[in-house]
This record gives sequence, C-alpha cells and structure tokens, in this order.
Amino acid sequence: MNIIGYAKSGIWRVLQWRLFRRLLPRLLHTNSFLLKGKTENNASLSLLVFCNYDNIAGYISKFAFSQEPKVEKLQRITYNSMLSVVSRIKPDLVFGEFPGAICNSVSRAFLVLPRVNFSLDISPPMEQIVGNMKQLRRRSIRKIEASSYVYEVTKDPAKFKLFYEDIYLPLVAKTEKDSFSRLIPFGVAEKWFLRGELLLIKLDDAYLAGLLYHPETNNTVHCRMIAYNEGLAGQAALYHLIQTAKRDGYTSINYGAASPFMSDGLFFYKKSLGMVIEFKDSTSIFGLKISNFEEPVREFLVNNPCVLTDSERMIALVILPRPVDEVNVSSICHDNYVRGLSRLFIAYPCEVNKHIGGLLPEASPQKLMGGLDSFISLIRSANYEIGFFDFEASLHNQDVTAKAQHESETRNLQG
Repeated sequence: MNIIGYAKSGIWRVLQWRLFRRLLPRLLHTNSFLLKGKTENNASLSLLVFCNYDNIAGYISKFAFSQEPKVEKLQRITYNSMLSVVSRIKPDLVFGEFPGAICNSVSRAFLVLPRVNFSLDISPPMEQIVGNMKQLRRRSIRKIEASSYVYEVTKDPAKFKLFYEDIYLPLVAKTEKDSFSRLIPFGVAEKWFLRGELLLIKLDDAYLAGLLYHPETNNTVHCRMIAYNEGLAGQAALYHLIQTAKRDGYTSINYGAASPFMSDGLFFYKKSLGMVIEFKDSTSIFGLKISNFEEPVREFLVNNPCVLTDSERMIALVILPRPVDEVNVSSICHDNYVRGLSRLFIAYPCEVNKHIGGLLPEASPQKLMGGLDSFISLIRSANYEIGFFDFEASLHNQDVTAKAQHESETRNLQG
C-alpha cells in the first residue's frame, strides 16, 4: 500500500472510531437508583445515581447523607436517555460512573470527575521523601520503625493464596458496599503476582498485611493491591515498598487511583504521603450534575471538595459557606493544594460586588466543558462568585524568583 493508501486508511479508521464513540451512548445501558435521605444539617436531599455496580450508589451516599438513605432501584436505561430521566425525576444531585469512551458526551451536561491517579517520586534520598510527608505520616513511620514488624518479599504461591484469602477477602467484605473499588478476582491478582512480587508484613508468626506490586516501566513499579488486618501494618507495607523499590533501582511508584472527592480517606492518605496526582485515561470516569443550588446541594458541595478535569487539566473545586477575604484565600489554597493540580476554583457567597485579591476574577478564561460552564452559570445566578487560583503560574513564578535570587547571590559571591 502506498503513502496515499495508508493516509486514506488512517482517516477512515479515525472516522470509524468517532462514529462508534457517538453511537456508544445509544448502545450501552446503565442501572439507575434514586436515593432520598437527610444531610448532616437535617435537610432533605434527593440523589439520582447511574451506575452498573451497586457499590457506587453506596459509595456516593456516604458523602451525601448522614445516615442510610432510602434507595429505589429504577429502570435500566441507555446513557443517551439519562437527561430525560433527570428531567422527569428532578433530583437535587445526579452522580454517575460512565465508560471513559463516552467522556465527551458526559462532559456536555456533567462535571467530569476522573479517577485520580497518585504516584510518588522516590528518586530523592529517603530522608527527603519522608520529610515531604505530613507530620501525621512521619509520626506513623517512627512507630513502624520502633515496632516489631518484620517484612518479607516473596514469590511463593502458597503465601500469595494466604494473602488473598485470609487478608484481602475479609477486608473487601467489610468495605466493598460503600467503596468505589470493586473485588479483584483471584485470577487477575494472580497474573499481577506472576509479573511481580508480594510484600508481606508480619508480627510474631502472624501475617497482618500484604502488598502486591510489579514493574510498570524500567523506572516505575505499580502497587496493584494492598490489604491489612490493622492500619499501622498497612502503612508499614507502603513504607517498606518505598525502601524495596529504591533498593531495586526504581525512581517512581504508581500507587493507583483514588476517589475524586478530597474528603475521601484514601485521597487524604495518599496526599499526606506527598504524592503527585496525574490525569490518566481510564476505563471509567465519574460525572456530577447539579440541578439546583439550594441548601442541601450547597451542604454537599461545601463538605466535599473534589477534583475535576477540563480537557487534560486537573482542577480542584471548593465551595465556601461564607464570603472570603485575602487572608483566608491563602490558607484555602494551601489546605487544598495537591501536587499535580493545575488550578483551584473557589466559589463563595458574594454580598457585594467586589473582587477578592489573590484570585483571578474570571473563572472561565478559556472555553470550558459544557457541564462546568453550566455549573458556573448556576452558582452565579445564586449570588455566588467564583474565581480561580493558578497553581501552575504560581509555581512557575516561584521557580523564576528562586532562580533569579540564586543568580544574584552567585554574582555577589563572585564580586
């Protein structure tokens, strides 16, 4: 085939893929659930959930409700008919898990919340890695080092079977109902094990935690699954993985995905270890749609800052219950910063029309995804203002300032 033939073939494949992606929402089906309950402030909230796994409905309910909500399973529908169901039911909030292939369609009506991937740079000295962690994690490491935990790295199939059946399965049984993760089948875990190794933590003769990992690239190992019978033992497994991977010559650890909600325990834990978040293509994404900005919805958003994506940027969204000033903008940015974030959107009640210093006033300087653009319009109609803080520009300015300061000091020494 000549060059023109290859070009025509390539164009045809692209057109086929685009057509296929446009048809997917009409072909694929999803379950739907209507959840009704009370928030922490005793306000009534209705939440419509689209997902093919019941645990997703249980997972989002723990962020939305103060106690177990009433759950009604609705009909199974195509993704293309979701908005007609939303229009008919008129819930306060809509949340869904969607195939990554229909992300573009979802983004027209929903805020797109990715599965947030975390990684840790382990190329610096161990002291620097630990120094970048939050104080709580450093305290845990001191406890681990002072404990009688023993760790081992093994490729023994019998020990892998023990880890899966005696540590992993009991943990999943306790957490699967309200977790955004799902059970990993034995066969899948075994394939990972055959590609890599199992790190086990034991005390006396009892195994308390295990961690399965394998090489991802020449420089990166992938932490595929972790399970534990006690929390500190689980932290010990992660700590010893850093040491083991460094010893074996790796410079990075892929710790996998976490929830897009920053109030989620796993997100908070990974953030406290000094990890970096990354945008990666995923088999599934989450979507959030706000139907109104009444008290129950505001309460949900205030309590659950989240990471969303626009194009390929990672953006944090924080809703504040009261007006802000220049003093607490700085602390808000500090508290919600995670390495890898491009921007922080901050929405706040605006009783008077004034701009808050430290925030750029225009939250949509570029063309935004439809769902995000609609969300901004909705909250502004409720007398809220939204601004953003540009982490990338701030870090760039810090680098430029530090470089200029270093050059100045060098010139002074030479002088």
